[in-house]
Amino acid sequence: MSTSTYLVRFIGEESVADGVKCVLTDDPTWVIDPVDGTMNFVHGLPLVAISIGLLIKKQAVLGIIYNPLLNQMFTAKVGHGAHLNGKPIRVSGETGTVLNTHSLESFLSVSLI
Repeated sequence: MSTSTYLVRFIGEESVADGVKCVLTDDPTWVIDPVDGTMNFVHGLPLVAISIGLLIKKQAVLGIIYNPLLNQMFTAKVGHGAHLNGKPIRVSGETGTVLNTHSLESFLSVSLI
């Protein structure tokens, strides 16, 4: 019987803010930002999320973004596509368009498959 040991690492916004140097290795690494969009939250804007990602061998394999204010859960996994609240999503296919930053609705719209 063989036994293998590996290290699981964590990178968080707080550790980076404290001056800890992040060294990305081939070890499985969780990257976590518990309040992504802090200034938006402070100013009452609903563009706030909890962001979690998993990297293995320096490659992103899983991502979860949850916006509790808009009840939006974005998930993506290598080989399984991306989803919003469990429904598949995709990019729009539009090219050369400029996002109207004054329109929150257009920013938050997602094309469902």
